[in-house]
Amino acid sequence: MFLALVGLVVTSLVSPFLSVLQGFELIKEMSLRNVTTALISVPSTFFLVSSWGLNGAVLATTVNALAVAAVNCGILRTVWKSRKIVMEMPSAPAVYFKVLGYATPALATGLAVAPILWIVNTLLAAKGSFAELGKYSVALALSSYLLFIPAAIGVPLIPIVSRLDVSKPNEFPPFFIKTLRIGAFALVPPSLVLFAFPEFFATLLYGPLLADAGQVVRILVPAVFLAGISSIVGFGISGTGRMWHGLALNLVWAGAFAVLAFLFVPSGKAFGLALAYLLSYAVHFTVVVAYSKFTWSLELRPLRAPLSLGAIAFCFVELTGIYFADPWRVPVLAGVISLVAAAEVLVMSKREVEVLGEPLRRFLVWVGLSQ
Repeated sequence: MFLALVGLVVTSLVSPFLSVLQGFELIKEMSLRNVTTALISVPSTFFLVSSWGLNGAVLATTVNALAVAAVNCGILRTVWKSRKIVMEMPSAPAVYFKVLGYATPALATGLAVAPILWIVNTLLAAKGSFAELGKYSVALALSSYLLFIPAAIGVPLIPIVSRLDVSKPNEFPPFFIKTLRIGAFALVPPSLVLFAFPEFFATLLYGPLLADAGQVVRILVPAVFLAGISSIVGFGISGTGRMWHGLALNLVWAGAFAVLAFLFVPSGKAFGLALAYLLSYAVHFTVVVAYSKFTWSLELRPLRAPLSLGAIAFCFVELTGIYFADPWRVPVLAGVISLVAAAEVLVMSKREVEVLGEPLRRFLVWVGLSQ
């Protein structure tokens, strides 16, 4: 517990200073930080967990936090020197009230959601077993890896949205709907890969004893897909300073999740809780889309293509898994996912293809496979 606490404290201390990167819209520096920390944390976590099991997992949180803090401090030092930033405590009370107005609803969200998560997990353990809870937890952790995509889009989005909302409010709606559309398109292929081969990834990351968590993953992946798109709206809410609205939207999800969990967990166990998670995010997504429409006057028609493509693709992958057995199942699933990716390219605009293809192109150049 002490080691985990050290990692948490280090991360918390560094976080406020990292807002400098967001405030100056230093997307390149933020991307460099994320790539570097991933290159450090992934192998270290794998080595420590493989060597010392649960104790290694706890130790990994501290080791990774210290390594990430070192990387962040190096980047921040460069930015602070080049921008000639001087840290000082403001004396005007209005500044503190503004910060509290931003932070209070975020804190309230955590205080409201955390007990509900504790209650539903306890319900699953009581009505099912700790094995069922472990299966669900592994499936949720595996599915949640998909959220790195909207996070990569949303973190630099906050200062851009804030600037547009203040200086160019007429440009905000078209910019934001384009961002949502690109985020939705970006989520479809990796979601399908995880949806199609959950047992493989569960075995790879958590061992063969938890391979059966893959069935729960198939229920959670569509939920995380919807949650990912909703989270981009959440970053937009943060950028426009409407944090109390964000609290209300999160409470809608939490309330729906709690009610549905009490309905489905007694009979469905881990599958029941996963179904509650999916349906609650379907409710949340509907409310978030309606909120975006009426608050920001977004034209939602551009979202039809990625949402329709995603829904159809999930259905085709599920049917393929049902009607095709080994050795045909894997190549057919791979073919379906490839067709979906090709369909995305045909549906997307030239600019969207360039935006989503640029990171891949840079990676291929880096490894020497392209020019």
